[in-house]
Amino acid sequence: MLTIKLEENPQNALSEMGITIDADSFVMTMRDGDELMGMGVMKLFYECAELCGVYIKEEFNDFSLNYGMGKSLLNAIDLRGIKNVYSDNADMEVLLKSLKFKKYEDCEVPEEIGNHLYYLNLTGYFDANC
Repeated sequence: MLTIKLEENPQNALSEMGITIDADSFVMTMRDGDELMGMGVMKLFYECAELCGVYIKEEFNDFSLNYGMGKSLLNAIDLRGIKNVYSDNADMEVLLKSLKFKKYEDCEVPEEIGNHLYYLNLTGYFDANC
């Protein structure tokens, strides 16, 4: 069974994936049982959050897993009441666009967010229209 959750002690997962993060980052892992399939990294601030990266192991690499991890990160951010999200990771452009991020210059960004590559406002993002 596939699970995605916030890791309280991500050191082993980070080591297994060969990823180094800043001390103020949060990690979500994707596992099938005990097997680590990938992870996502984010930073949470008072008025905004940064989507830093999504990393799926090569043997599992499939866009749907990248997308699922990205959505899970955004959901975790939204559940904390943060609506402004940015990313400066140009390597994730395809994923960011599929998650509805826009290039910074193509949208209105609150002044306090600053200048970044991509921006997304989560207001209404997870509202269901069934």
